[in-house]
Amino acid sequence: MLPKILVADDSWTIRLTCKRILTDLGYDVITACDGHQAIKRVEENPALIILDVNIPGVDGHGVYEKLHAPDSSHNHLPIIFLTAKESPEEALPGRKHGGIVHKPIAKTTLISAVENQLSTTAPRPRTKPRNQQPTHR
Repeated sequence: MLPKILVADDSWTIRLTCKRILTDLGYDVITACDGHQAIKRVEENPALIILDVNIPGVDGHGVYEKLHAPDSSHNHLPIIFLTAKESPEEALPGRKHGGIVHKPIAKTTLISAVENQLSTTAPRPRTKPRNQQPTHR
């Protein structure tokens, strides 16, 4: 099993889309529908968080600040932000982040962002999607 990823977005459709894409690749995916739940689910030790900037409760900025506080045991976690905003500066002014994926989510963009973040935090072999059959020659 590949690393665990937390997907936090208030949209059921976005959570389901991300979960399907990532579980098809072999990732273990957990979800949260608001910022408070996202903070709680971090205790399940995901290797990466995919976080909506405008998630209700504690917004994406607040979740980031809490998790990346100097005294937080989770301040090493990479976060990919999801946003419908056009530019990174508009979505995340002055914010250092692991990446941005724009909505609507493109499968290849999501996969690339996830692989990029996980490759910089923990080397792992590339894998084929679980539902893809090996070719025999």
